[in-house]
Amino acid sequence: MTVASLAEYKRSKAGPDTMAGAAVAGLPPIADADAELDILLHALRMCSIAEFADVLPSVEAFATGSYRRLYALMLAAHESGQTIAIDAIFAQLRAGAGDASAHSLVREIGDAFADRAALPPGKARPLALELRRVWARRRVAALAIEIEARAYHPREGDTAQTLMSELVDGIASVESSIADTSGNVSARDATRALAASWKAPKERAPRTGIPTVDRCIHDLAPRRTTVIAARTSVGKSILAQEVSLSAARQGAGVFYVSLEMDVQSLAARMIAAMSGVNSRIIAGKQPGDVVDKAKAVEHAQIFASLPLEIWPSQSATMADIYRGAEDAMRSFASRGGALGVVVIDHIGLVRPANSREPRHEQIARVSRDARLLADKLGVHVLLLAQCNREAEKVRGKAGASTAPQMHQIAESDKIANDADNVLILHAPRDASGQWAPTASELIIAKARDGGIGECEVRIQRECQRIRELGADAGWE
Repeated sequence: MTVASLAEYKRSKAGPDTMAGAAVAGLPPIADADAELDILLHALRMCSIAEFADVLPSVEAFATGSYRRLYALMLAAHESGQTIAIDAIFAQLRAGAGDASAHSLVREIGDAFADRAALPPGKARPLALELRRVWARRRVAALAIEIEARAYHPREGDTAQTLMSELVDGIASVESSIADTSGNVSARDATRALAASWKAPKERAPRTGIPTVDRCIHDLAPRRTTVIAARTSVGKSILAQEVSLSAARQGAGVFYVSLEMDVQSLAARMIAAMSGVNSRIIAGKQPGDVVDKAKAVEHAQIFASLPLEIWPSQSATMADIYRGAEDAMRSFASRGGALGVVVIDHIGLVRPANSREPRHEQIARVSRDARLLADKLGVHVLLLAQCNREAEKVRGKAGASTAPQMHQIAESDKIANDADNVLILHAPRDASGQWAPTASELIIAKARDGGIGECEVRIQRECQRIRELGADAGWE
């Protein structure tokens, strides 16, 4: 039974003078069309619906039919990893529906885009949640009306018990969908979910291979992000490569996005880390002896068998990276494996979706999108980030530079705020800028599910290795 026929049914029962408008159908007032329009304009301005796509996964959340059509195009673009561009959306509207309503919608959106103010920062998601709640109330009201109609005009098999069961199950389904997006989950439900997760068999997430880091952050858990931060040329890529190799050797699929090195250079560095042979020898830039070459060949064969895919790009947006990660996920699945870790080297080289935004907002958006990637694909995302020059200005004992702090991560505070874990790698330099003859520090500055700490590490730059001092962190 449609909502329209249900409305007629309610009108016939209630009489002409008791109900009017939306109340005739027994529905609560529909969502404010202005709120729906504000959400759509926000998505067009931001060129993305990532901020609230999990809240509004269906066009049914929009009560206004023309807005449903517009949001359907945005959803399709988002799910295919494309940037939402107003010109492309308008072209699709005109091409997909030649009726006057499509052209009227294009004019309405175009005028509103120019005339209406943008939503304040942080307002879009709460507004989307409210649209979702109103949509849920409409669903519950429609369900109740249908059950009432069938009570007066039963179908075959309808009994009081079956109708009541349908009503309870339908309301529970709507309630759970709201809880999933708004976070309003009862303590009882949360306890049941936790108990179920304890009982469910699950594979252990890979570990970093560095004992102190593993004690602090535990493992590279899915739906989590870790930032590795350091000043230029300190060795954050070396650390990321070591963690990637450790995860791959434990069977987790690794998708390594390199925005500054080609495949050959990165592969040579990883084989060097595995074999202990100078990376320049492996890359063919320096002669080596027979033993070195034999070790390089042996470990190159091992490296080729690892579940690790390298994706080099000089210009990639987070949407590009998301599509690449999905391809890697399918590739690993076809071989009986699973994608576990995505590495982005580094965040400052990711091409922004909106080049007109201030730089700190571009980086903040990339950081948020990295979290969304981790959540949607169920993987651990490892982000590399630069520390700013202020970190070099503070001097400690003997004039050596001191370790950077989280607030000194370059370009945006959001990088550290969004991350579940933050690792800061520091190799001290003396006043002349040369590496100081001391061990480097690896600081676990943030661990959402663990504890902070630090350890001394030795960086072997010639063979692209990093090892914790006083611990057997290797896997040779």
